[in-house]
Amino acid sequence: MSFATIKIGKMVKTALFSWASLVGGTVMVTGVYYAVVLGTCYRYELGQLLKQRKGRGCLARQQKGPSEEINNPPTSTNNSIETNDRSPVSTPSGLSPVAHELIAELNAFIDQAVAEGKPREEVIMSLIGLLKKYPGLKQSLFEQAITNLITSELDMRADISLTEQEQQMLWQ
Repeated sequence: MSFATIKIGKMVKTALFSWASLVGGTVMVTGVYYAVVLGTCYRYELGQLLKQRKGRGCLARQQKGPSEEINNPPTSTNNSIETNDRSPVSTPSGLSPVAHELIAELNAFIDQAVAEGKPREEVIMSLIGLLKKYPGLKQSLFEQAITNLITSELDMRADISLTEQEQQMLWQ
């Protein structure tokens, strides 16, 4: 323990404190602060974590956890209906298989374009032709995400930067 002399005006007081109490108090205040921040910002995630941990006892009933729901989504005939022209009718419940098919095809095309060293104009015209095979994705929730993917992949892998006009031209 250490003694500290505190001088307030003409009055001198001696206070008793220790480094352990200072550190302990600081840790306690910091812990409370982070508990409040985590509680307000991550309320939903913490609730899901606690629900998940509840069912782990030796006599607990088997519950379907969040990871099982992701791996085995509920099946419904209305989630995605494909037509012969690869036009999906999709709901917000998940990504359309057609979008995944297009992304796989785009990645393969970009790999091939980089390997063959295709010129910029030929790459853009080929992309326009490729996107025309997927008219259902035009004006859908996926259009902007796929355009961003194409732009970033071309920029990183093929050193081709698309202008705004070229990005809009891809889907026409």
